[in-house]
Amino acid sequence: MKKRPFKIGNLGQTSLEYLLLIVVSSGIGLTFFKKAEDFLLKNPNSLIGKHIRGLEQQLSSDPKFKTFNFIR
Repeated sequence: MKKRPFKIGNLGQTSLEYLLLIVVSSGIGLTFFKKAEDFLLKNPNSLIGKHIRGLEQQLSSDPKFKTFNFIR
């Protein structure tokens, strides 16, 4: 069996494959986190969405939460 000499093109191909792997995995990761955010935070029926809605109601800018009536 004859050994082939090492070619510089193989190193470039390997670097390109790693670069493509990083790009594809980054794209998949960003898509996953965007879908997870939509499902967990922006969905009004999710458990976290219910807590966030409750906090938004408590901390809203309604005047009833900013004024206090004290009996003298």
